[in-house]
Amino acid sequence: MEQSARLDALLIEFPKLWNSLKFNIYPEDFLRNVLGFGPKLCERLPQYLMCFVGLYLLCGGLTAFFRFRLGQKPLNSVPRQIHAAFLAGCTTVLIPLLIMLAKVCAYIVRYDIAPLQGRGDYLRYAGDAFSNILRVAMVFAALLLAVWVPLHSVFRYLRVYRLRGVPHLIFEVGTGIYLLCVVLLAAAFENKLIYTLILPAGALLGVVQSAGYIPEADNSPFPERLELQELSSLIKTPDLAESASPGKEAWPD
Repeated sequence: MEQSARLDALLIEFPKLWNSLKFNIYPEDFLRNVLGFGPKLCERLPQYLMCFVGLYLLCGGLTAFFRFRLGQKPLNSVPRQIHAAFLAGCTTVLIPLLIMLAKVCAYIVRYDIAPLQGRGDYLRYAGDAFSNILRVAMVFAALLLAVWVPLHSVFRYLRVYRLRGVPHLIFEVGTGIYLLCVVLLAAAFENKLIYTLILPAGALLGVVQSAGYIPEADNSPFPERLELQELSSLIKTPDLAESASPGKEAWPD
């Protein structure tokens, strides 16, 4: 079973990732045996990583431009930004694992459980299926929850800023992916100087975060317009309107 072999490979290769990071070694065995990357994809992967690095820095420049030109603030605080960056970096590994776990569940239900023996056999079949895929399904649900956090940030940027939120979401949500790209590029080219690419990303994030952020409670598009609407609604309240009317005396008798 291919999925079972990849699960075994995950248990073997995952502990080796720390050594790859520590000694700046390209984790080709993990990419091939766990994520299922072919030899050609592993060979071309550094080129794709460099393309994303360029896209990320470009979106960072656009985000800084929107910050000063349009007053467009980020939607995440600094702690939430760090959390989202970590989960977004993990998502690049978690999505292939989610696909693999889904295939494992389908294989178990199809081949490891006795087939239905008639209409009265549904209860037995459902019980066997549930007991056999319970552990895999729990791992699947945990990984899906981790993937949902950065996806939620993506949807929120599109809801609040619409198309102007695309550079924002690539720059802020993609920070974890950017860091992962830098690590893999440094290992692929065996050059730790590539880690200096983290400096411009950190500077751009600091510039963007300097204006504060919009709390998640305000999910409406273009919050600056809503502030003006709230001020106008206060001006139009009955008490203020009566006191501002020319026919009303300003002071009591």
